[in-house]
Amino acid sequence: MKVLVAMVACIALAGCASVPQRYEVPVQVPCRVQVPDKPVFATESLAPNADIFDQVKALLAERRQRIAHEAKLEAAAKACQ
Repeated sequence: MKVLVAMVACIALAGCASVPQRYEVPVQVPCRVQVPDKPVFATESLAPNADIFDQVKALLAERRQRIAHEAKLEAAAKACQ
């Protein structure tokens, strides 16, 4: 009976030894994301005496530029989370 218990214990220990154990431990790493440069917006290059139609076109173009720039900034911020 002792031999049987000893054999079962050896088999159990051998089975545990053959299975590799893997532990995942979170490690803090510094965030190294390059922040996108601020673009030259459309209204910055607009002439002071531009008519209302050119001003509206520039404002609409600037809005699209700002949305694209904010999307790049949000992607950079999410990369560090």
